[in-house]
Amino acid sequence: MLRLQYETARYAFEYPFETSHGLRTHQDALLVKVGFGPWTGHGECTSIPYYQANVAAYYQLLTEYKKAVEQYAYNGPERFWHFLHHLFPGKNFLIAALDIAGWDLFARMKQTSLHSIIGLQWKHLKPTCYTIGIQDIPTLEQIVSAKRSPVYKLKVNGLDDLEHVRALRKHTTADIWIDANGAWKADDARAILGELAQLGITLIEQPFAPGEDEQVAACKSLAPGIIFIADESCKTAADLDLALQHYDGVNIKLSKCGGMTPALQMMQRLKKEGKKIMIGNMCESQAGANALAHLIPIADYVDIDGPLLLQTNPSLVYEEGYISIPDPSGSGYRP
Repeated sequence: MLRLQYETARYAFEYPFETSHGLRTHQDALLVKVGFGPWTGHGECTSIPYYQANVAAYYQLLTEYKKAVEQYAYNGPERFWHFLHHLFPGKNFLIAALDIAGWDLFARMKQTSLHSIIGLQWKHLKPTCYTIGIQDIPTLEQIVSAKRSPVYKLKVNGLDDLEHVRALRKHTTADIWIDANGAWKADDARAILGELAQLGITLIEQPFAPGEDEQVAACKSLAPGIIFIADESCKTAADLDLALQHYDGVNIKLSKCGGMTPALQMMQRLKKEGKKIMIGNMCESQAGANALAHLIPIADYVDIDGPLLLQTNPSLVYEEGYISIPDPSGSGYRP
């Protein structure tokens, strides 16, 4: 039988974190442990209101279905995911936390690392970005001075975006990515794309709201050197056809798609189609970030900065944007 343990946690952001979806000063998380024999795997998901993801509700679900999970005859992570997918339909964040724990457990049982168990070698690594939320310009300047990074992701909302990008570029020669979280309107985007290209913006994530993805084609023609990445428009494998039609790549998030198992399938499809892969986080603190980090070798762009944004002690090591995992067992997470 499996052992299932879980608890909620709350972490404060170092700086208030605002996107076009709203402002957050803290992050609620659900931490799960799935054990078998002497081994324990760890997983995590977070509360994200615009995805209707609530860890308090997930805690209650686990309490209700704890016996069913513990009685599952565990025989590997892929089948475990299918069991979870049917047990918690539509609860991708919760499924992801348990699926991540299942993969971590499996790798520890095999006495190897998570990236090794999925067939990746720890090479061809990309640095993570550091995300700056929507801020006034003095605070933005304070953050970029305190948080040196080879890549910054700047959250924008369609208001005074150029002013903020100019201020960031004035203080750094690093790569800059833009993330509108769907807040842009087509006319506003077309008006600023030329200068964004001149400012050296290399990537724009989810410029328009889901359902307005056809606007991306016109943006590409105005700024051919900029990569356009889908986020909210591509949550699961079911959304890949649309993303492949309109975008250069997809930001794959474990919680969004339902865990490591479907994420790997989505990545295989993107690679086959010659599209870019970004791996992104939902401000997970440690267990979730550790698991995601094992996908860095397959990624073109990396956004694993949750432990850097929150007031917590990461078990990952960050050095000039590059991530290393000191513990080679499983995901490397140690509570």
